[in-house]
Amino acid sequence: MVRNDILARGAVHISADLESYYCVLQAYQLRRNLNSPTRNGVRTCIEATVQRDPAYAEAWAMLGWLHLNEARFPVTAPAVEAERAYSRAFTAASKAVALEPDNVQALKLLSAVKHYSGEYEEGWQVAREALKHNPHDPDTLAQLGSRLAIRGRFKEGVPLLRRAIERTISPPGWYYHLIAIDQMMRGEYTEMLTTAGLAAASGGAIANALVSVAQANLGRLEAARMALASMAEVSPAFAADPAATIRMHGATDEIVAEIMRGLTLAGWRP
Repeated sequence: MVRNDILARGAVHISADLESYYCVLQAYQLRRNLNSPTRNGVRTCIEATVQRDPAYAEAWAMLGWLHLNEARFPVTAPAVEAERAYSRAFTAASKAVALEPDNVQALKLLSAVKHYSGEYEEGWQVAREALKHNPHDPDTLAQLGSRLAIRGRFKEGVPLLRRAIERTISPPGWYYHLIAIDQMMRGEYTEMLTTAGLAAASGGAIANALVSVAQANLGRLEAARMALASMAEVSPAFAADPAATIRMHGATDEIVAEIMRGLTLAGWRP
Protein backbone atom coordinates (compact mmCIF):
# COMPACT_ATOMS: atom_id res chain seq x y z
CA MET A 1 0.00 0.00 0.00
CA VAL A 2 1.51 3.34 -1.02
CA ARG A 3 1.17 6.02 1.64
CA ASN A 4 1.49 9.52 0.23
CA ASP A 5 1.55 11.04 3.71
CA ILE A 6 4.69 8.99 4.48
CA LEU A 7 6.46 9.81 1.24
CA ALA A 8 5.70 13.52 1.43
CA ARG A 9 7.52 14.03 4.73
CA GLY A 10 11.16 13.94 3.76
CA ALA A 11 12.33 16.06 6.70
CA VAL A 12 10.98 13.81 9.46
CA HIS A 13 12.41 10.70 11.06
CA ILE A 14 12.34 7.74 8.68
CA SER A 15 13.55 4.42 9.98
CA ALA A 16 16.66 3.10 8.27
CA ASP A 17 15.60 -0.39 9.33
CA LEU A 18 13.79 -2.12 6.47
CA GLU A 19 12.10 -4.52 8.88
CA SER A 20 10.63 -1.59 10.83
CA TYR A 21 9.29 0.03 7.68
CA TYR A 22 7.82 -3.31 6.55
CA CYS A 23 6.07 -3.68 9.93
CA VAL A 24 4.47 -0.27 9.50
CA LEU A 25 3.22 -1.20 6.03
CA GLN A 26 1.78 -4.46 7.42
CA ALA A 27 -0.03 -2.45 10.08
CA TYR A 28 -1.53 -0.19 7.41
CA GLN A 29 -2.81 -3.27 5.61
CA LEU A 30 -4.28 -4.65 8.84
CA ARG A 31 -6.22 -1.41 9.35
CA ARG A 32 -8.04 -2.18 6.11
CA ASN A 33 -8.65 -5.85 6.90
CA LEU A 34 -9.26 -6.10 10.64
CA ASN A 35 -9.94 -9.84 10.49
CA SER A 36 -6.59 -10.67 8.93
CA PRO A 37 -5.00 -13.84 10.36
CA THR A 38 -1.73 -11.86 10.65
CA ARG A 39 -3.22 -9.65 13.40
CA ASN A 40 -1.14 -10.99 16.29
CA GLY A 41 2.04 -11.17 14.25
CA VAL A 42 1.69 -7.55 13.13
CA ARG A 43 1.26 -6.40 16.72
CA THR A 44 4.39 -8.27 17.81
CA CYS A 45 6.30 -6.75 14.91
CA ILE A 46 5.18 -3.18 15.68
CA GLU A 47 5.92 -3.57 19.39
CA ALA A 48 9.45 -4.67 18.50
CA THR A 49 9.77 -1.72 16.12
CA VAL A 50 9.02 0.97 18.72
CA GLN A 51 11.47 -0.70 21.11
CA ARG A 52 14.16 -0.80 18.43
CA ASP A 53 13.35 2.60 16.93
CA PRO A 54 11.61 4.76 19.60
CA ALA A 55 11.77 7.95 17.49
CA TYR A 56 9.68 6.41 14.69
CA ALA A 57 6.39 8.34 15.05
CA GLU A 58 4.62 6.38 12.32
CA ALA A 59 5.28 3.13 14.18
CA TRP A 60 3.90 4.57 17.44
CA ALA A 61 0.80 5.69 15.56
CA MET A 62 0.25 2.25 14.05
CA LEU A 63 0.76 0.60 17.44
CA GLY A 64 -1.89 2.94 18.81
CA TRP A 65 -4.34 1.92 16.06
CA LEU A 66 -3.82 -1.72 16.96
CA HIS A 67 -4.61 -0.99 20.61
CA LEU A 68 -7.65 1.07 19.63
CA ASN A 69 -8.97 -1.72 17.44
CA GLU A 70 -8.53 -4.19 20.30
CA ALA A 71 -10.90 -1.99 22.30
CA ARG A 72 -13.35 -1.33 19.46
CA PHE A 73 -13.38 -4.78 17.89
CA PRO A 74 -12.40 -7.21 20.67
CA VAL A 75 -12.13 -10.93 20.12
CA THR A 76 -13.37 -11.26 23.69
CA ALA A 77 -14.99 -8.31 25.41
CA PRO A 78 -14.16 -7.87 29.10
CA ALA A 79 -14.66 -4.18 29.89
CA VAL A 80 -11.43 -3.89 31.86
CA GLU A 81 -9.39 -5.08 28.87
CA ALA A 82 -11.10 -2.54 26.61
CA GLU A 83 -10.24 0.26 29.06
CA ARG A 84 -6.62 -0.82 29.12
CA ALA A 85 -6.52 -0.90 25.33
CA TYR A 86 -7.98 2.62 25.11
CA SER A 87 -5.36 3.83 27.60
CA ARG A 88 -2.55 2.23 25.58
CA ALA A 89 -3.93 3.77 22.39
CA PHE A 90 -3.94 7.23 23.96
CA THR A 91 -0.38 6.77 25.23
CA ALA A 92 0.83 5.72 21.77
CA ALA A 93 -1.04 8.59 20.09
CA SER A 94 0.43 11.12 22.49
CA LYS A 95 3.92 9.73 21.91
CA ALA A 96 3.52 9.87 18.12
CA VAL A 97 2.20 13.44 18.14
CA ALA A 98 4.96 14.56 20.50
CA LEU A 99 7.58 13.12 18.15
CA GLU A 100 5.97 14.54 15.02
CA PRO A 101 3.16 17.09 15.56
CA ASP A 102 2.07 17.13 11.91
CA ASN A 103 2.04 13.34 11.42
CA VAL A 104 -1.31 12.70 9.77
CA GLN A 105 -1.60 9.12 10.99
CA ALA A 106 -0.87 10.18 14.57
CA LEU A 107 -3.42 12.99 14.40
CA LYS A 108 -6.08 10.65 13.02
CA LEU A 109 -5.36 8.21 15.81
CA LEU A 110 -5.59 10.92 18.48
CA SER A 111 -8.87 12.09 16.93
CA ALA A 112 -10.25 8.55 17.05
CA VAL A 113 -9.21 8.01 20.67
CA LYS A 114 -10.91 11.25 21.68
CA HIS A 115 -14.06 10.24 19.80
CA TYR A 116 -14.26 6.87 21.54
CA SER A 117 -13.66 8.62 24.85
CA GLY A 118 -16.71 10.82 24.22
CA GLU A 119 -14.68 13.96 23.51
CA TYR A 120 -16.39 14.47 20.17
CA GLU A 121 -15.69 18.13 19.45
CA GLU A 122 -12.03 17.80 20.43
CA GLY A 123 -11.84 14.76 18.15
CA TRP A 124 -13.26 16.74 15.23
CA GLN A 125 -10.77 19.54 15.85
CA VAL A 126 -7.82 17.13 15.71
CA ALA A 127 -9.25 15.41 12.61
CA ARG A 128 -9.56 18.77 10.86
CA GLU A 129 -5.90 19.43 11.68
CA ALA A 130 -5.01 16.11 10.04
CA LEU A 131 -7.09 17.04 6.98
CA LYS A 132 -5.32 20.40 6.74
CA HIS A 133 -2.00 18.55 6.39
CA ASN A 134 -3.35 16.09 3.79
CA PRO A 135 -6.63 17.42 2.32
CA HIS A 136 -6.91 14.81 -0.43
CA ASP A 137 -6.30 11.64 1.60
CA PRO A 138 -9.44 9.45 1.43
CA ASP A 139 -8.95 7.89 4.85
CA THR A 140 -8.55 11.30 6.50
CA LEU A 141 -11.71 12.54 4.78
CA ALA A 142 -13.64 9.42 5.77
CA GLN A 143 -12.47 9.47 9.38
CA LEU A 144 -13.74 13.00 9.92
CA GLY A 145 -16.86 12.47 7.82
CA SER A 146 -17.96 9.34 9.64
CA ARG A 147 -17.41 10.85 13.09
CA LEU A 148 -19.42 13.95 12.25
CA ALA A 149 -22.22 11.92 10.70
CA ILE A 150 -22.56 9.39 13.51
CA ARG A 151 -23.21 12.32 15.85
CA GLY A 152 -26.04 13.44 13.57
CA ARG A 153 -24.09 16.06 11.63
CA PHE A 154 -24.87 14.48 8.27
CA LYS A 155 -24.73 17.71 6.26
CA GLU A 156 -21.07 18.09 7.17
CA GLY A 157 -20.07 14.45 7.30
CA VAL A 158 -21.68 12.85 4.26
CA PRO A 159 -20.01 15.14 1.66
CA LEU A 160 -16.62 14.25 3.18
CA LEU A 161 -17.45 10.54 2.90
CA ARG A 162 -18.50 10.97 -0.73
CA ARG A 163 -15.25 12.78 -1.48
CA ALA A 164 -13.33 9.91 0.14
CA ILE A 165 -15.16 7.38 -2.05
CA GLU A 166 -14.49 9.42 -5.19
CA ARG A 167 -10.76 9.39 -4.39
CA THR A 168 -10.52 5.64 -3.72
CA ILE A 169 -10.27 2.88 -6.33
CA SER A 170 -11.73 0.25 -3.99
CA PRO A 171 -13.36 1.96 -0.99
CA PRO A 172 -13.59 0.00 2.27
CA GLY A 173 -17.13 -0.92 3.20
CA TRP A 174 -17.22 1.39 6.21
CA TYR A 175 -16.97 4.44 3.94
CA TYR A 176 -20.61 3.73 3.00
CA HIS A 177 -22.07 3.05 6.46
CA LEU A 178 -22.96 6.59 7.45
CA ILE A 179 -24.20 7.48 3.97
CA ALA A 180 -26.65 4.58 4.27
CA ILE A 181 -27.61 5.66 7.78
CA ASP A 182 -28.25 9.21 6.56
CA GLN A 183 -30.54 7.79 3.88
CA MET A 184 -32.27 5.66 6.53
CA MET A 185 -32.91 8.68 8.73
CA ARG A 186 -34.54 10.43 5.75
CA GLY A 187 -36.67 7.41 4.86
CA GLU A 188 -34.88 6.84 1.53
CA TYR A 189 -34.86 3.05 1.83
CA THR A 190 -34.31 2.22 -1.84
CA GLU A 191 -31.22 4.42 -1.91
CA MET A 192 -30.18 3.03 1.46
CA LEU A 193 -30.35 -0.53 0.14
CA THR A 194 -28.04 0.33 -2.76
CA THR A 195 -25.52 2.03 -0.48
CA ALA A 196 -25.66 -0.68 2.18
CA GLY A 197 -25.14 -3.28 -0.55
CA LEU A 198 -21.88 -1.57 -1.51
CA ALA A 199 -20.80 -1.71 2.13
CA ALA A 200 -21.81 -5.36 2.48
CA ALA A 201 -19.62 -6.30 -0.49
CA SER A 202 -16.65 -5.88 1.86
CA GLY A 203 -18.31 -7.99 4.54
CA GLY A 204 -19.04 -6.85 8.06
CA ALA A 205 -21.90 -7.19 10.51
CA ILE A 206 -22.93 -3.52 10.46
CA ALA A 207 -23.25 -3.52 6.67
CA ASN A 208 -25.47 -6.60 6.77
CA ALA A 209 -27.53 -4.98 9.52
CA LEU A 210 -28.09 -1.94 7.31
CA VAL A 211 -29.11 -4.15 4.37
CA SER A 212 -31.58 -5.90 6.66
CA VAL A 213 -33.03 -2.60 7.86
CA ALA A 214 -33.46 -1.33 4.31
CA GLN A 215 -35.08 -4.56 3.11
CA ALA A 216 -37.44 -4.64 6.09
CA ASN A 217 -38.56 -1.06 5.53
CA LEU A 218 -39.19 -1.88 1.87
CA GLY A 219 -41.43 -4.76 2.93
CA ARG A 220 -39.06 -7.45 1.67
CA LEU A 221 -39.06 -9.48 4.86
CA GLU A 222 -37.53 -12.67 3.47
CA ALA A 223 -34.54 -10.74 2.13
CA ALA A 224 -34.36 -8.83 5.41
CA ARG A 225 -34.18 -12.09 7.37
CA MET A 226 -31.45 -13.40 5.07
CA ALA A 227 -29.36 -10.29 5.74
CA LEU A 228 -30.08 -10.71 9.44
CA ALA A 229 -28.73 -14.27 9.27
CA SER A 230 -25.61 -13.04 7.47
CA MET A 231 -25.14 -10.43 10.20
CA ALA A 232 -25.27 -13.12 12.88
CA GLU A 233 -22.89 -15.38 10.95
CA VAL A 234 -20.30 -12.63 10.57
CA SER A 235 -20.47 -11.56 14.23
CA PRO A 236 -22.57 -13.43 16.80
CA ALA A 237 -21.51 -10.86 19.43
CA PHE A 238 -22.82 -7.97 17.34
CA ALA A 239 -26.03 -9.86 16.53
CA ALA A 240 -26.68 -10.50 20.22
CA ASP A 241 -26.79 -6.76 21.01
CA PRO A 242 -26.47 -4.50 17.95
CA ALA A 243 -27.48 -1.40 19.89
CA ALA A 244 -24.53 -1.72 22.27
CA THR A 245 -21.98 -1.88 19.46
CA ILE A 246 -23.56 0.94 17.45
CA ARG A 247 -23.74 3.11 20.57
CA MET A 248 -20.10 2.29 21.39
CA HIS A 249 -19.09 3.85 18.07
CA GLY A 250 -20.69 7.12 19.21
CA ALA A 251 -24.07 6.91 17.48
CA THR A 252 -26.83 9.23 18.67
CA ASP A 253 -29.88 7.80 20.40
CA GLU A 254 -31.95 8.63 17.31
CA ILE A 255 -29.68 6.59 15.02
CA VAL A 256 -29.62 3.64 17.41
CA ALA A 257 -33.40 3.68 17.79
CA GLU A 258 -34.01 3.75 14.03
CA ILE A 259 -31.59 0.91 13.30
CA MET A 260 -33.12 -1.20 16.06
CA ARG A 261 -36.63 -0.46 14.80
CA GLY A 262 -35.63 -1.76 11.37
CA LEU A 263 -33.87 -4.84 12.75
CA THR A 264 -36.88 -5.68 14.91
CA LEU A 265 -39.10 -5.31 11.84
CA ALA A 266 -36.77 -7.75 10.07
CA GLY A 267 -37.22 -10.28 12.87
CA TRP A 268 -34.34 -9.59 15.23
CA ARG A 269 -34.98 -10.59 18.82
CA PRO A 270 -32.74 -10.18 21.88
